[in-house]
Amino acid sequence: MTVSELQSLAQDRIMEADILFVNGRFAASMYLAGYAMECALKARICTALAWSDFRTTGYYAKPMKTHDFVFLLGFTGIESIISGPTHLTDWSVVTQWNPDLRYEPASSVTAQRAQDMLDSAKRLIAVL
Repeated sequence: MTVSELQSLAQDRIMEADILFVNGRFAASMYLAGYAMECALKARICTALAWSDFRTTGYYAKPMKTHDFVFLLGFTGIESIISGPTHLTDWSVVTQWNPDLRYEPASSVTAQRAQDMLDSAKRLIAVL
């Protein structure tokens, strides 16, 4: 995927997460907000490393096919900004995400937890 495709996907998933949140689908909303964050991190990696697209083949494919936000952040070139004092609270919220949320029952995520994830992901995506 190209940088612009990843950025567009991140924005689409955040909009979809908002729709799910408004309709009381908190677990799904939180999952999609995290997925949007992952796409934004991967887009930023492409920019930082001057890649035309996100590497899904070749030498970098295996380590980059991760969902680990802390690992991905290390390749963005702005780790100190995102995990620094200005964004630390938001970063702490989004790093609680994991892809296994897609298997959680709808009742497992509260409205507040989903709202926190959405808000934090939106703020961090804007910085990325």
